Amino acid sequence: MEPEIPTLKQKWKRHYYERDFTVKPETAGLLAIVFFWYMVAIFALLEHFMLIPGVFKSSTIRFWITVSTWFMVIQLSVNWFLTARKRISQVQNKNDQQSQLAPTHTPPGWRNCPTCQIDIPPRAHHCSICGICVLKRDHHCFFTGTCVGFNNHRHYIVWLVYTSIASMFGVITSLLYLNDVIPLQSNFIDYIPVVAVWKWYQGTLSSALFFLVVHLYLFIGSFISVFPFSVWQVYITMNGQTSFEGKRSIKTYKTNMRQHLKIIFGPYWLLNFLVPLPVLPEGDGIYWDINPDYQNKYN
Repeated sequence: MEPEIPTLKQKWKRHYYERDFTVKPETAGLLAIVFFWYMVAIFALLEHFMLIPGVFKSSTIRFWITVSTWFMVIQLSVNWFLTARKRISQVQNKNDQQSQLAPTHTPPGWRNCPTCQIDIPPRAHHCSICGICVLKRDHHCFFTGTCVGFNNHRHYIVWLVYTSIASMFGVITSLLYLNDVIPLQSNFIDYIPVVAVWKWYQGTLSSALFFLVVHLYLFIGSFISVFPFSVWQVYITMNGQTSFEGKRSIKTYKTNMRQHLKIIFGPYWLLNFLVPLPVLPEGDGIYWDINPDYQNKYN
């Protein structure tokens, strides 16, 4: 007896139920990176050609606002590239060898990574997405496609801060521009996405204004997404923690705030927010000062 040939409907049904709908980390990372650079391009073009000329009437103010806007674009773009450097904080074999040197001076916490088959120092962790162990690993950032660790943490924080500022600036200038055309007080309903889509479809809202309304919400979404990360990173930096340690209230390496800032940003921490500095931080990401309150635990 010949086997029954499945119908097209049965094939589609089987394909649907057998398909894996889980979003792969590589796909999520690619989409996040594309979205970020799309928003950077839209922010720069909208501000330069539409929002700033339409909102600020004084040529002097308009000039300095334009300069400040491009300063933000340059800062967040350059710091993105400095953060996104692949394997910049990877645990090397030479780091593994140091676990066997001068054991009386080796800080506690060395352990073996079963995946990489190497000994990794304190605060280092394995990233299943990058496939490597990362010195002083904070977390894996999908928007940069790499892990935030010892050698790129400073650039990540600066990138977050300027992305937050740019997003909020985009919200403010978009609202100011739209308010001149669609007064917010009397036409608030026009700002609701569903209403804006319907009015654009009916032809009572121009494509340019509809485009701006859509990107107003994208700017708002970007700010809501990025700003909490900025606050969190400032908080754990001041406490001398990584995200892993902050979520678990680990304060083994907490000393003083000045030292914490120096570890990440170097001796001139404020300079990082004025000029992108493609230099590595001080230290090796292996040896750490222990919080005196925890020192007795390892003696």
